[in-house]
Amino acid sequence: MGSSSDARGARRFDALRALAPGMLVALPLSFALPRALHRASWATLGRDQGIFQYVAWAVGQGDLAYRDVRDVNGPLVPLLHLVLLWLGGDDEHRFRVLDLLFTGLTAAFAGATFWTLAPHAADASRRFRGARAISAGLAAWGVVSAQYVAYGFWDSAQRESFFDWFLLGSLGCFLLASQALAEARSRRGLLFLAAAGAMSVMPWFGKPTYALFTVAELLVLLLDRQRLSRLARGFVFGLGGVAGALVPVLFLLARGDVGAWLRISFKDVPAMYRFIWPRTPSDILFSDLSRLTWLALASSGGVILFVLLRRLPVRALVLATTPLCGLVSVVAQAKGFIYHFHPVTVGSALCLVALALSVWDWADSRSSLALRGVSAVVASALALVLGWRMSRLAWRAPYPPHPNHTRKRRTRRVSRSTIASTSFRRPFVTRRPSSMRTRAKTSASRRTAWIRTCCSWRAARARRHISTRTTSMPMPRLSVASIRQGSTRRPRRGT
Repeated sequence: MGSSSDARGARRFDALRALAPGMLVALPLSFALPRALHRASWATLGRDQGIFQYVAWAVGQGDLAYRDVRDVNGPLVPLLHLVLLWLGGDDEHRFRVLDLLFTGLTAAFAGATFWTLAPHAADASRRFRGARAISAGLAAWGVVSAQYVAYGFWDSAQRESFFDWFLLGSLGCFLLASQALAEARSRRGLLFLAAAGAMSVMPWFGKPTYALFTVAELLVLLLDRQRLSRLARGFVFGLGGVAGALVPVLFLLARGDVGAWLRISFKDVPAMYRFIWPRTPSDILFSDLSRLTWLALASSGGVILFVLLRRLPVRALVLATTPLCGLVSVVAQAKGFIYHFHPVTVGSALCLVALALSVWDWADSRSSLALRGVSAVVASALALVLGWRMSRLAWRAPYPPHPNHTRKRRTRRVSRSTIASTSFRRPFVTRRPSSMRTRAKTSASRRTAWIRTCCSWRAARARRHISTRTTSMPMPRLSVASIRQGSTRRPRRGT
């Protein structure tokens, strides 16, 4: 009787150890992230999102894409928006809710596959894969959602954020396929590998730069040693890619003009967009968004280091290549818009979660009890710091306060200046030095004083102008009958 109770207690303790790392990451996010998601769900849509919506609506009304309605995006963009419209995305709030929901679900799925990155010597991680999947999925959902809401209303719900759904799904299926093939479950592994190829190729028909992520997955597939040959794995991955490409191609054949799409995509777009706001690679990567570049390099380098130290398997390199390919994609587009960094920040978030879980596994595998306790404290501190940093990012998300439609109690009134400052705050931009901020405040105060002077001068001039006009030309006398009949005849001058 005592041995069975001890065994149950040991199993509960092992399950708690498997759940702990993700719970520690999500704990600091439990207050700030739900409020940030609520505010983001009520944010309005910007110009680009309206264009995507209109093109999808026109195609749904029977127009042919690229012939009746011109569009510079690939066929995957109107296809996705047609699906969102069918799900109720014609309303801004519902559209935002669907966007946040799909982003969170795909991030949770990708994180739930991180149990495949655990060392095989950890018995608890092999026995409690479900608990580890829940823990890692919760952590990935929190971190990815926090970095996503930090983009603001204009730079979210963009093409890159939609294509990240397929990227996250492809990464998760790739990790599951590698683990299944390592355990000699060839049928399941081949199915996951084909799904990874399909979801990796589909974003090509939205933005061709997403081919970089497919090439990176193929390279990791060739580096990872499995029982199945590299040629067979590459063939299955490519077969899945062909199946994934059929979806947007069939949509293009059914609801678009292929010739017009080819002319716009390969002739008009390169000739026109090459000269619109071009920026050099150094200006893109190391100017106002340099912190995103350094975060991508640091997180990717950490995963590569853990692979070299054999704390992570070779398949984890698919996570390390994601932020690096994202940086190459940003440079290739030569614009440096903030929403181009979506795959960079998503890949960095996944790498940080993988590193936090790996440090926890390292602490859990220590043989000495004292060393295990010290290592557990260090791993817990790292997980809490990651969650705290992401909670600060979510707390400062540039969205105005959400409308209180259901609250009957009185709430604090928010001024228009507060709403404007939170709505148009640039995300991820490095703060200026104190001297620059002081000069900016001084120039702003001078500018405000000058505007007030001009306004007072114009108001005095307008008052003098009105007084002179009223003395020389009186206002017409209006009666109730003339207003009803619509006649407002002006009296003669001088009467």
